[in-house]
Amino acid sequence: GVPYAICGISTDITDRKRAEESLVSFRKAIESSSDAIGLIDIDGEEIYVNPAFVELFEYTLAELQAAGGILALYPHQAECQKIFAAVN
Repeated sequence: GVPYAICGISTDITDRKRAEESLVSFRKAIESSSDAIGLIDIDGEEIYVNPAFVELFEYTLAELQAAGGILALYPHQAECQKIFAAVN
């Protein structure tokens, strides 16, 4: 009934915690920016718009996706598609 051994594992998560703190700071900066910021993934799918984007373009993320995506903001969609094709 008396323990004769103790086993333990420890992992240094300092780097992970620093990365989390950086991400929180980055997100706060983007959220509070007066510049319109929108993020798309490699496939061109919109994944984020900040409050300034919503105010300027009058599209929430869901509305922008329903309108056809980021191309809905450009009067010359063919030119925009060329740019996206070159970047992708």
